Amino acid sequence: MHDHGFGFGCVWNADNRPEQCFIPAPIALNQNLNAGDTISVIISPNFADKSESTPWQVVKLLPAEDQVEPAPQPELTVKQAIDTVTQARDDLDDAVLSFISSGGYATSAEIASAAGVDQKTALNSAQRHFNANRIARAAVFHRADQTRPSFILYAPSASDFVGE
Repeated sequence: MHDHGFGFGCVWNADNRPEQCFIPAPIALNQNLNAGDTISVIISPNFADKSESTPWQVVKLLPAEDQVEPAPQPELTVKQAIDTVTQARDDLDDAVLSFISSGGYATSAEIASAAGVDQKTALNSAQRHFNANRIARAAVFHRADQTRPSFILYAPSASDFVGE
């Protein structure tokens, strides 16, 4: 737990791998949470600017009577847990880049289906590749008066978006 009241924890994904989770100060302080506590929470995807390193945030701590007994998890040091999360993200990023590099262009839904993850996770991975200049991105607008794109496409290069 941080001096300012917020904290971080691990949630276990469907592949039994830990993912970092942010615990906002109001939740941590109101519940007297301490480092090492095991709790049941409701989580949601973290804000986009934070989701690369911390994909989840706690939105609600379940009452004591609703606490679920956690499944046994392997004992990991903090460094091992961070390394495991980083490796899982790197493996996903490799799969996403491989799919996008296979040619043509794709939406985040198509990338998610190919990588076997949810659409937000696929979008975050594709965005990391775009930010690193490994792929191209195109915002598609259905109408000229729109301020936000209808959808985003990802491709190996910008030339893949135009016909020859």
